Amino acid sequence: MVFRSLFHVLDRVTTIVNPIPPEQWPDFYRSHIEALPPGISEMIIHPAMDGADLQTFFRGRQDWGAAWRQRDLDIFNSDEFSSLLEEEDIQRITWREIAARLRVHG
Repeated sequence: MVFRSLFHVLDRVTTIVNPIPPEQWPDFYRSHIEALPPGISEMIIHPAMDGADLQTFFRGRQDWGAAWRQRDLDIFNSDEFSSLLEEEDIQRITWREIAARLRVHG
């Protein structure tokens, strides 16, 4: 199998960064989703449950910490987010699907 660089596979990559306040996260993600042009985009998220283990792991490092990850989990698992993807005709795909297409067309 021939591996290609991500720059040949992805048209764009985005992620949320500090200092966007938590209450603005849904608007940030919505605006990015609504502005996506056709192509293959990756939105890097960090979903996890804000439990005792993760809080301990991230103690003293609130940026990118347990609460951050819980917000991503909540947003991306919400009915509103699923509806937004449907409204914008955006399909979720996996890296396995991308690799399969590269093998066929590569």
